[in-house]
Amino acid sequence: MLPAMRDAKQHGLDHMPKVDEFIAELMLSPDEALKDDARCPRPQCRATDELLSRAYDKAAYMTRIWKFLAVLMLAQNRMLQPEHADLDLCSLNDVSLQAFAFMTRELGRLMSTVVVTCRQVWFAQAPMSDDSRQMLRKLPVVLGLLFGPVAECTIKCTKQLSQTTPLWNAQPRNQAHRVVADGGLTHSLRAFPGGLTAAEPASQFCYLTDNHNSVVGIRGVTSALGVVSLPVSPEEIEARAKDVAQSEGSSCQTPHLFCYPAQSNFSGRKYSLGYVRGIQARQLYPACDSKGLWFVLLDAASFASCSPLDLQEHPADFVPFSFYKMFGFPTSLGALLVQNDTAALLRNTYFGGGTTAAYLAGENYYVSAPNMASRFEDVTISFLDIIALNHCFDSLHTFTRAMDKIQPHTFGLTRYTYLLLSSLCHGNGQPVAQIYSNSEFENPSTQGAILNFNLMDCHGQMIGYSQVDKLASLFNIHVRTGCFCNTGACQLFLGITNQEVKSNLQAGHVCGDNIDLVDNRPTGSVRVSFGYMSTFQDCQNVLNFVADCFVEKPVKVDQAKLDRLKSNTSSKGSSQCLLTMLTNGKPDHIDEREHASTDPVVTDWPVGALGLLHDRGWMVVNGNGVCLNQKREPRLCLIHPQIYLPSNTLLLQASGQTYI
Repeated sequence: MLPAMRDAKQHGLDHMPKVDEFIAELMLSPDEALKDDARCPRPQCRATDELLSRAYDKAAYMTRIWKFLAVLMLAQNRMLQPEHADLDLCSLNDVSLQAFAFMTRELGRLMSTVVVTCRQVWFAQAPMSDDSRQMLRKLPVVLGLLFGPVAECTIKCTKQLSQTTPLWNAQPRNQAHRVVADGGLTHSLRAFPGGLTAAEPASQFCYLTDNHNSVVGIRGVTSALGVVSLPVSPEEIEARAKDVAQSEGSSCQTPHLFCYPAQSNFSGRKYSLGYVRGIQARQLYPACDSKGLWFVLLDAASFASCSPLDLQEHPADFVPFSFYKMFGFPTSLGALLVQNDTAALLRNTYFGGGTTAAYLAGENYYVSAPNMASRFEDVTISFLDIIALNHCFDSLHTFTRAMDKIQPHTFGLTRYTYLLLSSLCHGNGQPVAQIYSNSEFENPSTQGAILNFNLMDCHGQMIGYSQVDKLASLFNIHVRTGCFCNTGACQLFLGITNQEVKSNLQAGHVCGDNIDLVDNRPTGSVRVSFGYMSTFQDCQNVLNFVADCFVEKPVKVDQAKLDRLKSNTSSKGSSQCLLTMLTNGKPDHIDEREHASTDPVVTDWPVGALGLLHDRGWMVVNGNGVCLNQKREPRLCLIHPQIYLPSNTLLLQASGQTYI
């Protein structure tokens, strides 16, 4: 401290440090946050802040005085010649220097205490969670700074993770949900069996057969604990439901866990979010047949990438998800949303890293960290990847504004691809694709942006998914192949029995290999997924790839099936736009009001020297003569053109505007 006080101003020790901008901007306007004298916005806190600043300045002033006195004492010691020195005077000088060093050290501690206290004033009014405050309070004091770069990094990390709660309408204000950062869906599920019990009445671990193996894999731990594992088919949930909630078992406190995906990662089927309250109220199977407390784990890894999720309307107890599936980056990073009331069901038997409050190496003694999130973050958090989430969320809101805008966009692209691919035929009339789906893509509330299929040759024989995958990579098309870690759905759609799975294993087929056909029957399929960055051109690329590489020419379309599918829709907007593309072959947006027009239908049109008369014969330009299109100016879709052949006149009209 004493050497630093020699250049107090240079080290920022002459006055109370300015509040860091990343803290000030949490509570102040951007202009106020940039000021050197930025202070707390609340009057009571501002008064405390000013008193602390004065105390710091006085302590810094006293430290500088002690520094000058120490310099004088050192100079006096040097002036005393060893042969003429008074021993008593030398001893007095030594004691004085020790006293100066002691006082300087204590004043330094006082200044550090004032800095820590000032931090608490800002933390008390900053909009952050209790977990963040507790974490920041443990950070050491940085010389000349109020918070420092480590605090800035911590704030950014917690800020990025906290964006997940408003994204799905969770309840951060009353801390009903907590976010636990982890390595993705698989890592976050390992702690669930800890709260289940084998004592009578035994807990049940129930899961939908159409689940990712990361969920089904919990069974490996529950079985060792003696907990009953019960697979449930999708049809059983509602077919075996009870009309009213079961109340006779309200006194039983045995915990049970039911897991199901909001969206199947195999077929894109969306399961009802109403299952959450139905299971918790013991109205749906299997909860209606067992007494106790039922908790719901809603796997949102596939669902959250393209669909809005309201956790206040559907308050699942545990919601794991993956940022990689939402944004495509960063990999190996996910989180787990946990309701505080049900956090007791999570127990991490392994301890390491920051999960401990205290433990002994020579004795079996261990106390877990009091903070719920810290108890399960048993590895070094990927803080660099968490910071990158800032750009991911910014891009998401810049391009889409909200998740409910992504759903119609991605569903429209998926439906368009489904309509054409399912109607595509070889030259001899044989269908090209076998599509695996529970619906005909009528509604985005029941079908996600996933298209799962296998291709067939002109003789009706299946084409191996490995061949499709390798050729797709040459066309710069990225697809997933296999069973996608969802054996239950794979068996259901491909008709593979349990015995055939075991026989395929004996024949050498394992998950992830290239053995795509066994006895001319597929062992997996091809999956195409769309995201908020996908475009109509991506759909065209997939369809052109299939037509060029796998269709026996000439290419045909089952028009009767296509017409039936086109009429079998309950959605408008994006789907209606894409159906227009199918009819006209134009990828430009058609406004819905245009379809409602009462203008007479044109059944014939004259042909000019370059094709249909007046077609492509005009354009819209700006004041500089630059051509405008809908990509540059989306509002062009609001213009209603009319051509009058007798007068050779083009009329343009938009809402609220006169004819041009």
